[in-house]
This record gives sequence, structure tokens and C-alpha cells, in this order.
Amino acid sequence: MNQIEIEKQSLISKLKQYNDIVMADDGFYCYWPDGTKGFLTSNNLRIIADYLDEINASWQKNIDDYFSKQETIDRIRLDPLGFNE
Repeated sequence: MNQIEIEKQSLISKLKQYNDIVMADDGFYCYWPDGTKGFLTSNNLRIIADYLDEINASWQKNIDDYFSKQETIDRIRLDPLGFNE
């Protein structure tokens, strides 16, 4: 494991330990620090952003799938005979 991966795993472990990653009302996880643990570097923030993208990917896929199906359902419902295709 290289140094970057070690730093990433350490930071993610701390985020979990301090409960800084929480699920928002929309179902996506977000970074919600309490502000008492010091500073973060831009590299730390990139790691957090990448981690959030990773853990939110399945939820985003569910939403994308739902709306792609809704678009088809809406198109059929609004134009059942296909006149506007």
C-alpha cells in the first residue's frame, strides 16, 4: 500500500470514527464536521469528495434509474399512441 492510500484510509477511518459523514434528508451522504478537530488540506478535501462520490454512487444510480423509467412512463402516458415521436 502506497503512502497516498495509507493517508486515504487513515482519513476515512477518522471520518467514520467522528461520525463526520452523515446521510442528509435526500438520502445522500455528506461531510458534516463539528469544527473542533483542526484543519484539512486541499488533498484531504479531495479524498473526502472522492469518498463521498464512491459511497453515494449506488444511491445516485437508483435515482437515475427511477427518473429514466419515469421519463418513459410519462412519455407513454402523455402520448399513448405515439403521435409526437
